[in-house]
Amino acid sequence: MKQLELPVARIEAELIRQSLLAMGRTAPNPPVACVLAVRYQDDSGWHLFGGATEPPGQKHAEVVCLDRYAAHQAGRSVDEAHLYVTLEPCSREGRTPPCVDRILQYPEIQSIYIYSADPTIQAEGLQRLRTAHRPVIMMPEDSELQPADLYLRGWLGRVQSGTPRLHAKLAMTADGWIGTLNRRVLISGSAASGFGQVMRRLCDAVLVGPGTLWTDLPGLDLRPADATGLRQFWQQRHMHTADPLRVGNQEWATGLPGENTTPIANRPQSRGDALVSGRLFRHLELIMESAEQDLRAYQPRRILMPGRFTEQRFRQLSNVINRQNELELSTGQAAVFFLTGPDAIHWRRHLPEDRCRQLPAFDDRDFVRELQQGLSDLGLNEVLVEGGASLLERLIGVVQNLYVLRSNQTGRERGIQESDRPVAAPGWIRRLVQSTDTTLTGELPREVRSTVQTYAGQNDEFLELSNHAVYDLGPDKLEVVGIRHKIT
Repeated sequence: MKQLELPVARIEAELIRQSLLAMGRTAPNPPVACVLAVRYQDDSGWHLFGGATEPPGQKHAEVVCLDRYAAHQAGRSVDEAHLYVTLEPCSREGRTPPCVDRILQYPEIQSIYIYSADPTIQAEGLQRLRTAHRPVIMMPEDSELQPADLYLRGWLGRVQSGTPRLHAKLAMTADGWIGTLNRRVLISGSAASGFGQVMRRLCDAVLVGPGTLWTDLPGLDLRPADATGLRQFWQQRHMHTADPLRVGNQEWATGLPGENTTPIANRPQSRGDALVSGRLFRHLELIMESAEQDLRAYQPRRILMPGRFTEQRFRQLSNVINRQNELELSTGQAAVFFLTGPDAIHWRRHLPEDRCRQLPAFDDRDFVRELQQGLSDLGLNEVLVEGGASLLERLIGVVQNLYVLRSNQTGRERGIQESDRPVAAPGWIRRLVQSTDTTLTGELPREVRSTVQTYAGQNDEFLELSNHAVYDLGPDKLEVVGIRHKIT
């Protein structure tokens, strides 16, 4: 039979698809994707079988993939087969049997392509495969799409250094308001609000600080129906243009595969952190349909920081507890309370002890480090921070991606009144998302500079924009900023 080249582009596209299916449901395990490419002797084409890691205690990606292959094979003779997996297959008995054992049951698999080594097993999986005389090819880091680099980074960061990947989301009016102190105000339109649901679906947890908690009383659960506006907007735009979210300014690109997502020539690029890109929006239906089909599996952990103990907040506490108890019944996930500083002793009297974790005071030098440790102890790989400017300022030294939903409408047009006590976005945040410079120097508050210096290891710190792209969401723009911290 004529030798056919492996359809690598199709394989990597399927790896991305399976990675997106795995994200948000596997923690503390990695969101692994696997694809088996098979050519049968009675068929000249390639058949692809994909698999994504299921929730903890269930099947790993390799087993899902091989189960699908076994069900389809039905005694057909195989000419050649090649396995692609985003992470080195496990070789130890855990809650599930080793994936290496399952792979070795199929002698027709001629080669195994691996995108990332598993730092937790010291290359045992590679060694066992090679000992069994199976050719193993480690994919280069500059692979065209490098699925592992995109979707495993949160897990790799947690197991290697105890630092899950943090994503921060902030909504802002055209004139720079991000909310009010007196009541909840919807700043974003339906399409932009739907983006928050997409991120909740992809992340393992949602974290909010005291300002957001006591003003909005949020549930933080995943609600696929709330993404309907975004899905409809995407479908309508997709029908009329091949590049449906591209902003008219030619400086900006949507991040579709093969395109440059760097808006200006001298702006640095950080491809590995580009979780949100045109590629993600192109898989929007896959992401949200999977949530609808298995909602409990994709529900994020809900982490609430009540902050200072005040009489007014105490009067609201019963509403928070009742809502979170209802969500625990419907989602299967219990809320976690991160208590800060000396006020923790007061909150503990009214909250379940097993749901609480003590952290230093918000302005303590160790706050960020202890927060990261708390997230890591929960086994979280990807965490979405939805909690306002104050929390973002404290975490900016460890946040990898900032998503700013910038409305085309002013605060007054969104219904904000002076009596609502509106809250302005810090000037440095506005500068960060609107600047054409690659760095911000000398413009950050002292507390922010201290955080960046402490947790990024600089002597003279600054923030560098990377992978900055803008997406059109109707009355809003989504600005995606990868944040890197460099030594000047």
